[in-house]
Amino acid sequence: GVGANIGRPQFGKTGTAQNASDAWFVGAVPQMATAVWVGFPQGQVPMCCGNVRISTVYGGTWPASIWRAFMLAATQAMPAKEFGVAPNVDSVTLRVDVTRGCLANPYTPPQDIDVLQYPAGSEPTYEVCTEPSSYQLLVVPSIIGLGRQAAISTLHSAGFMIATVLVPSDRPSGTVIAQDPGGGSRLIQTGTVTITVAKGELPT
Repeated sequence: GVGANIGRPQFGKTGTAQNASDAWFVGAVPQMATAVWVGFPQGQVPMCCGNVRISTVYGGTWPASIWRAFMLAATQAMPAKEFGVAPNVDSVTLRVDVTRGCLANPYTPPQDIDVLQYPAGSEPTYEVCTEPSSYQLLVVPSIIGLGRQAAISTLHSAGFMIATVLVPSDRPSGTVIAQDPGGGSRLIQTGTVTITVAKGELPT
């Protein structure tokens, strides 16, 4: 669910029904938790196969995007806080390709990866994915209007490198005012997105 990144401490979990008729994203910051469900209210209609505008709706697609849009607004006046420290328990972290049910490999698109933690010794056994076998074309997220660090975090999480250009602007200092390529376009995984960031007032 990297599409849910809001640039502050948070956690989230995706969920998708076996036939893609329901998809969820549940996440929280220290101050509040929010759950998003996407589906057809008429019944168990698969969200794939021409029934929706994208190939298949998973928890990391529309539900994560809706969660992000809501939480960006809902937390705007909240200070960013860290979560409390959990008791020291040995754990195992697995990066799972949720579209294939195997361990993510170096070419797995970030939006297809769930990071799962288990108490040591209780983790399930997964094979490493054999596909994809090369970098993929990924959709570039729109980060115009975000702060510089939030934009960088969002792009990194989406699988891209970042180049930054600072320009005088009447926008608040540190705000992203342009990006290349633009949001919604496609770029090869690990490709570079150039962001233009306001650095202060325009010269008089």
